[in-house]
Amino acid sequence: MREDLDDPNALDPGALPLIEMPPTALVECQYDDLRASTSTLARTLRESGVIVRELCVDGVVHGHLNWLPGADLPQVETTLTFLEDALRDLPQPNTEAPVAVTKE
Repeated sequence: MREDLDDPNALDPGALPLIEMPPTALVECQYDDLRASTSTLARTLRESGVIVRELCVDGVVHGHLNWLPGADLPQVETTLTFLEDALRDLPQPNTEAPVAVTKE
């Protein structure tokens, strides 16, 4: 994929194979202009076989994580918990030592 960096389309996630994407957590907000794009990205990733976690947060706009969690905005805590769980549940890398290959 390193050679893709020279391609101007490399910045467009739709231009590259998504099958190599890692597990992805997406947050969309009820009043977010990007909500439709987030849903489309989630669907496209799933169709490519990527593990996707998706949270739609009711009652907030894009950028609600710029506010501190509290009684007035419990959605911040809900979103932070979702993201924490997504990170905690990531598949663990293979920790076995690589097998040495020798030429005969």
